[in-house]
Amino acid sequence: MLAPVVAEAARLACVGKSEAGLEFMDFFRDEYPGLVRSLYLLTANLGEAEELAQEAMARTFERWDRAGSWTGREATCTAPR
Repeated sequence: MLAPVVAEAARLACVGKSEAGLEFMDFFRDEYPGLVRSLYLLTANLGEAEELAQEAMARTFERWDRAGSWTGREATCTAPR
């Protein structure tokens, strides 16, 4: 399931079926579950892991044209230690 806020942003980007929006949707579907799992291992709190993953994905979406592998780095940098 797509996180609601990020899913809505991606849906809006896909209006007109932009290539970048469709690429991000594919990226999100592929990467979000693993990102949540990784963050859960860091936080031991599923809700916090989902929130951090959503924030990382939202930031990635805002910078999608230059994102690269930035999402994982951003998520792990925002996770509390």
